[in-house]
Amino acid sequence: MAEQKAKSDAGSAPRSRGLSDERKKELADALSARGVRADCPMCGQRKWTLLDAYLNHNLQAELTGALVIGGPSVPSLAIVCGNCGFLSQHALGALGLLGQDRGE
Repeated sequence: MAEQKAKSDAGSAPRSRGLSDERKKELADALSARGVRADCPMCGQRKWTLLDAYLNHNLQAELTGALVIGGPSVPSLAIVCGNCGFLSQHALGALGLLGQDRGE
């Protein structure tokens, strides 16, 4: 197991310290306030975990093979089903949470 972790970390950027417990609560509260369902749409279980970092999806007008760095993107949070691994992604802007990151 340690060998597998070492291989996956090789050549990667330094890991961030993750989101604070306070920020995770804000994110979870924003999902709850908007009626996000507790049941996983794939397996029906209720074993969700909030990822400890944001996702940032790059937007591109064309699929030319060139990846545009620094262009428009959709910052998101994700929750993961602990049973089947389904990822549920939610745009921070739609949740009213853009610009609220406090350097975490």
